[in-house]
Amino acid sequence: MRLIEAEVALRNNDITSAMNLINGIRTAVNSRFDNQPLQPWVANNAQEAWDALRRERSIEMWLEARTMGDLWRWIDDGTYASFTNGPDSDVADRIRLCFPISRQERQNNPNLSLEPNDPTNPIFNETVAPW
Repeated sequence: MRLIEAEVALRNNDITSAMNLINGIRTAVNSRFDNQPLQPWVANNAQEAWDALRRERSIEMWLEARTMGDLWRWIDDGTYASFTNGPDSDVADRIRLCFPISRQERQNNPNLSLEPNDPTNPIFNETVAPW
């Protein structure tokens, strides 16, 4: 819930409150390696704060399989298109918006083509793709 509050704060351009909420979660957890609180994220601007929120939500939600919901929501409202930093910024143009239909299902269903339809993110731009 604190990360939802942090996102609301970021949407209201309140970087300080957002980072306090994000880092409140991080520093409440001790590392199993050195038993020290996790290091807080540092954000000098709104973009870095969004990157910290995105990273922390991914860390917190990955075992619950909720990260894709964030990606769909952020792509839909254009928020994800503004990310340029962070651990997965170089793949922002390749995020799948849905899971492709399995080959087995395509073979069993005469209404489906055997060729996979893998929709790309609407922010994809082939002229700037790194590959």
